[in-house]
Amino acid sequence: MIISKIIRFLNGYKISRANGISNVKIRDSATTYIRICKNSIQGEGVLLLNPNAVNRKESSKLRIDDGGVLIINGTVSLYTGFNIHIGKGGVLRIEDGTFINENSLISIADKCEIGKQCAISNNVTIIDSNFHEINGELRSKEIKIGNKVLIGLNTTVLKGSLINDNCVIGAESVVVGEIEKNSIATGRIAKRINECVGWK
Repeated sequence: MIISKIIRFLNGYKISRANGISNVKIRDSATTYIRICKNSIQGEGVLLLNPNAVNRKESSKLRIDDGGVLIINGTVSLYTGFNIHIGKGGVLRIEDGTFINENSLISIADKCEIGKQCAISNNVTIIDSNFHEINGELRSKEIKIGNKVLIGLNTTVLKGSLINDNCVIGAESVVVGEIEKNSIATGRIAKRINECVGWK
């Protein structure tokens, strides 16, 4: 069963399991267009939608297809203009203290995990599939982003990427493959350029 609605509220509201959300409080400071399926938002915590909005006319999108799941653990913030699409059978897990900044796109066909205290900047794209058949095959591969990861603006994270804990990814990078722990990485195919001893 598909549930389509516009969520408009400022004070925390808990939607019943029948409406697709369980144990996750949602607070929306603007307008989020939502198309989800039953039991498609799971976990336990608070999901802050558009907390940076200056007026209620600003909008974002969340779509979860049949069998897709968004798991929220702790407090997670999605800033204005976010566009999240979780395809059939896809799983997106976001952990406590993470925020995703304005106009970022996350499109998941398989699985994506984003760890604790991550900062994902403006206009970041995270996509785990080609979303088109190439040579007769539709390819997707899990993305994993560890804890305390900073991803710079206009960066793209492609299928199969693994960004380990405490990394900084420079602006306008393209991440393909693994970035080792405690790295600063940048470039059109992002590569380690230095050690990261921490960021704030």
